[in-house]
Amino acid sequence: MIRPRRWATAGLVGAALLLAPAPTAAPVAVSLVRPDTSKAVDFEDGLVWVLALGSDAQGPDPLDGNADAIELIALDLETGAGVALGIPRDTLVDVDGYQPAKINSALLVGSPGLMATEVEQLTGIAADYVLTTGVAGFEALVDEIGGVTVRSDIAFEDPESGLDVVVGRNPMDGAEAVSYARFRVLEGDDFTRASNHQRLLEAILAELRRQEDDEGFMEGGALAAVQHLETTLSPVELYRFAQAVTQIEPRQVGTCVLTGPTGLEGAVSVVYLDETVAQRAAADAADDARLDNGCP
Repeated sequence: MIRPRRWATAGLVGAALLLAPAPTAAPVAVSLVRPDTSKAVDFEDGLVWVLALGSDAQGPDPLDGNADAIELIALDLETGAGVALGIPRDTLVDVDGYQPAKINSALLVGSPGLMATEVEQLTGIAADYVLTTGVAGFEALVDEIGGVTVRSDIAFEDPESGLDVVVGRNPMDGAEAVSYARFRVLEGDDFTRASNHQRLLEAILAELRRQEDDEGFMEGGALAAVQHLETTLSPVELYRFAQAVTQIEPRQVGTCVLTGPTGLEGAVSVVYLDETVAQRAAADAADDARLDNGCP
């Protein structure tokens, strides 16, 4: 049963998937749209699919950049379960109307809708919503909630930013979280980086759920979202989307990074994602937002 307080506030509009900054931060935008191909969503039951994009845009417009992080997320509104399928940014696709290119470029040359189309072609899943945030928006969110604690399975150092990640718990502020998300010199390269993005999402969701009953915390998050959010959703749909996200339990969220062979296209490193495997994993998650057959 959902506690009355969750129904009384827009709560997680500014939460795990909505990376909205504080009202006092520099004006940065978060984009939340419903693709043209999306059907009406029944928030009473069933699954909602969210394509969450982390743009490398440095300015106020999160759509003015490539998609550094690409997560296709299934939310089961009945059970509170969720699954995040990470898609490597270097995945080679035929971007509509352009030459073969990395999938992350579809955001900059097209739109969130084009990103949704490319992801659907890879996975067979049409996202109900596409959410995009830029670098500044992500950093501001982490700082607004007082930082996060990321649990890492690997240790590494980023000499440029000074970030030192250890195995286990890693407290991070906004700038450190950005460095963690963007660092690429890792064993496993793009795949490990996508896994790090999922660790960050888990940490943000856990921190928001930890603080959700603190007086004024959720209301402040809702105000921040309203002030900085660019959306095509109606107020009613936006509110119901926020309520749906509040039903997801962090302990019931699974993650999986889709993989494939790597190679070079000219001098550019790319990932040849195995579409058959990707579609099998997505179909598995589509039943109950769980990977009953494990991460392929």
